[in-house]
Order: sequence, then structure tokens, then C-alpha cells
Amino acid sequence: EIFQTNTAKLNYEESWHDFNGDQHTLLTTKVPLHDKSGVPANVVTVSLDISNQKRAEIEALAAKEHAEKSNQAKSTFLATMSHEFRMPLNAILGFSELIRSQSSRPLGSDKYDEYANDIHDSGAHLLTLINDILDISAIEAGKRHTVK
Repeated sequence: EIFQTNTAKLNYEESWHDFNGDQHTLLTTKVPLHDKSGVPANVVTVSLDISNQKRAEIEALAAKEHAEKSNQAKSTFLATMSHEFRMPLNAILGFSELIRSQSSRPLGSDKYDEYANDIHDSGAHLLTLINDILDISAIEAGKRHTVK
């Protein structure tokens, strides 16, 4: 190509296999070397082995992709947990407000037993969610082991 075009080819990457069969990535420059009449007679080639840098780039890209997937999983988890927390909290707040304001019935009404049960069930559900999250956090921090 250099002989045909009489043009230098600067700083391009090419693959090369050594005597052991290991692949290397080279940053190469090839320049035509002209004879006295100006015709390309030889090609001067300078190559720099950038295999380690290329491997580091690939590893960094893989780590970035892994971090992005982890971040997405965290966002999905937080969105789910937000919904899971809000549902029982809304029940707790709503039913306790009805009891506090006595707006629907006077205290002592059978309906308040139902409200109290709903508040209790919602609180128990929240406590279970919070305990599960704390257990997961403790396991991830290495402070607790999973049961096999």
C-alpha cells in the first residue's frame, strides 16, 4: 500500500502474533523511503506495542458497563422499594387520620377496629421490608452470612 500510494500511513493500530502465538496490538507508522529519483524504494516502519493499554481499555470499558448495570439495578430496586414503602405508609397515615379526626364515626365504632387492624398490618409489612433491607445490607457488608 505504501509503495502503491507513495503516502505515509501514520499511527494506526494493527495486530501481530509473536513466535509464541500471542496476539499483540501495535501502534504503527509506515513511511516510504525514496531512492535518488524519488521513487519509493523501501518502507520505514516504526511500531509500538500497545497491547497492555488496549487490554486496560477493554477492562475499563467492561468495568464501566458493569457499574452502569449495577446502577440501573440499584435504581430499579429503589423505585420498587419506594412503592413498597408508600403503600403501607399511606394506609397507616390515612386510617390513623380517620381515627384522629373521628370524621367518619365516633370513637368506639366497630369500623375503628377494622382501621386499627389495617394500621397494624401495614406497620407489620413495613417492619418486614425494613428488616429484609437491613439483613441484605448486613450480608453485603460482610457482617452476617447467608443461611445455606
